[in-house]
Amino acid sequence: MASTDEAGDRACERSEETLSAQQVCLALQRRAAGAVGEGGAPVEPREIADLRRAIRPVDHRVFDGAFDRSAIDGSDLSLVERAVSRRVLSEVDFRDWAAVDSWTDGIAGRLSSSSLFSGTGARKLTETP
Repeated sequence: MASTDEAGDRACERSEETLSAQQVCLALQRRAAGAVGEGGAPVEPREIADLRRAIRPVDHRVFDGAFDRSAIDGSDLSLVERAVSRRVLSEVDFRDWAAVDSWTDGIAGRLSSSSLFSGTGARKLTETP
């Protein structure tokens, strides 16, 4: 019998195969303002870079998120990190809804002008090419 981790890994691999065969736009949200690298550019977590390479999205963005103290207990933080977070960090919202709207408007524009939704090439999003 396969372990839960092995079953999860296989499910992820199947999803990656399916997604890599589709035109996918990938939007990710960091919990709050993320780490920045040289020149102020956001640092992409390794897991996200791996996912991007696996599914090859036609577009992707990482948006800053919000920090919600009520989510601390359900997080993967250690006991010490949770205690410090509760005492030191204040709730904050870095989400830029105008940036999200702009990005999704661009996707909608590309979709409306593509053969995905027009003429004889029209198909349901759930169908494979």
